[in-house]
Amino acid sequence: MKSIAFFSMVAAITSAQAVVLYDNGPMSTGPTHHLGATAPAGTTFSEIQTDGLLTNGTLGYSVNYVNTTSIGSLHQADDFTVGPEGWSVISFTVYGFRTNGLIGEQYLTGVLRLWDGVPGALGSNIIAGDLTTNILQSTAFTNIYRTGRSSASTTRPIMAATLTLPSPITLGPGTYWMDYGLTSPGTNTFAPLVTRPGEVEPAGANGMLFTSAQWYTMLDNNSNAKMEVPFQVIGIAGVELSGTLALGDSVGAFAMPRTINYTVMQGTNTVGSGTITANSSSSPLNFSVFSTTPGPAEIIFDGSSWLRRRVNVTLTGSPLSLGTVSMQNGDVDGSGEVDAADIDAVIADFGTQYPGGPTPEADVDVSGEVDAADIDIVIANFGGQDD
Repeated sequence: MKSIAFFSMVAAITSAQAVVLYDNGPMSTGPTHHLGATAPAGTTFSEIQTDGLLTNGTLGYSVNYVNTTSIGSLHQADDFTVGPEGWSVISFTVYGFRTNGLIGEQYLTGVLRLWDGVPGALGSNIIAGDLTTNILQSTAFTNIYRTGRSSASTTRPIMAATLTLPSPITLGPGTYWMDYGLTSPGTNTFAPLVTRPGEVEPAGANGMLFTSAQWYTMLDNNSNAKMEVPFQVIGIAGVELSGTLALGDSVGAFAMPRTINYTVMQGTNTVGSGTITANSSSSPLNFSVFSTTPGPAEIIFDGSSWLRRRVNVTLTGSPLSLGTVSMQNGDVDGSGEVDAADIDAVIADFGTQYPGGPTPEADVDVSGEVDAADIDIVIANFGGQDD
């Protein structure tokens, strides 16, 4: 599994801005069944496939997560990978059908969990969601009918269920798994499978099925081929911002890390925020913001003994280089101005070594000791103020 990193960001997002970030595969095999029958106007079939040697036999697997029979809760999972820009995920589109279902029916409930690794595997964790909170927002007919090979049946309309997270979740680069279940007005709800003409086993198929209280690899009951779960991830992809943070009047290698906070504003909307842990006077900047509105933005850097710095940029939807962002040192007490109080703070802590002392900001140059060099820096920057 790829390494995973989370960005501490707040996104100002509306559903109107969201796009399909990821689609795990199609279901439609076209308007004509291999026996020659044609689907109703404006619709297509999702027909079980053969490659000439093997033939699949599974229409779908149950996702009845409230099942009360001896095999217990039923749900299924599949994975997706987030790129280096990060995603702010709002919702998932998942699919279901039932025999003799109606194209206008509304499902009753839908649940979903997000994992940071293979569901149920040692070291994997649920990072969002549960199997009890109903997050079903809507149900709609996909204009696709799931059918076997023996007849062109239109008794199994495939429905798209939108599962909306209580609040958007920001995912850093890495591979994640979504795991969902549905209930419908009928006795059982099944989920279709990724289906392409002439394909028995989708490339890289690794869908999983939870049944009888454990996870299994999802296999077709006739061909034994591995199967994939169709789903879509809805949200906003991050825009990468990069550059170099130059923390003035500090030693090359810090005796202890310093934290700089950043906030990205478009008007009154916060479209990104987080922290940078600096271990040297020059640190790489690499973070993402989540905004689909191009235009002016302001990035505010603030923290430790450095004065607040504001950087004006124009967001275009493409990666943006900030160049070198320089911050002025000497504001020991965080008042927003380098003044006599900062000199007093350094003198009061004079001779203290770090890590371990009570006022780390007094070690202005982060050398590991509060000494004359720190007093000199405050004097040299005397009168400096926050942007």
